[in-house]
Amino acid sequence: MKSEVYNVVKNASRDTLDSWIKKGIKAAGIPPLTTILEYKFDDAIFFNSSNKKCFLMILERDTSRNAKLDAVDLMFGNYENKRWNFYLESLPTMFMSRQLHNRKKPFTFKELSDFGRNEVIKGYYQNLSYDVNDKFFDYDISILKQMHVDFLNDK
Repeated sequence: MKSEVYNVVKNASRDTLDSWIKKGIKAAGIPPLTTILEYKFDDAIFFNSSNKKCFLMILERDTSRNAKLDAVDLMFGNYENKRWNFYLESLPTMFMSRQLHNRKKPFTFKELSDFGRNEVIKGYYQNLSYDVNDKFFDYDISILKQMHVDFLNDK
């Protein structure tokens, strides 16, 4: 968390999300969809072994009275042409059901963080050896880019 690449990705991802929100993109998964959605980036960033690809988590709490789910959205980062590009469209969203946990209130950001980290770690490490599983980051960038064009046009 104290590395330069961590700080660069953290700042660039926030700037990117802010720009999407300012542009009024309405695509699913982009917070805040409504004023009742609270969100924040998790502090964890999962990098591949070369630090050229990463996953970030956006923690989302729905504060509406009748909400049944809170969520953790994955955001993919790819370092190319001397800059970080981020993709949200078509990546997994992990949901936490309040009904299954017998809750009426939103999960805390800490609970969402713990849940998301546990799920991501299942694919991030190779066989509990704590070596990064680079195959976990094997996304077809050309497909992500095409879906991202559609994402940016969803206003």
